[in-house]
Amino acid sequence: NSAETIFNPFVSLDESRNRKKSGGFGLGLSIARNLAQSNGYELFLDTEYHDGARFILSLHSTGMVVSKA
Repeated sequence: NSAETIFNPFVSLDESRNRKKSGGFGLGLSIARNLAQSNGYELFLDTEYHDGARFILSLHSTGMVVSKA
């Protein structure tokens, strides 16, 4: 899936514009996904979103119920 390449280290969608503007190296999403996965979560790109970019962090529920004290 070509959308998944954005999570690879040193990848930027528009190399000519983004890196010059932000000064970044294309590591942010790779680090964020690795941190999420190391904690049992998922970070992915919503490919159906048409106005900009939307990233979703999926936190899996353990089924634990928290009650008010």
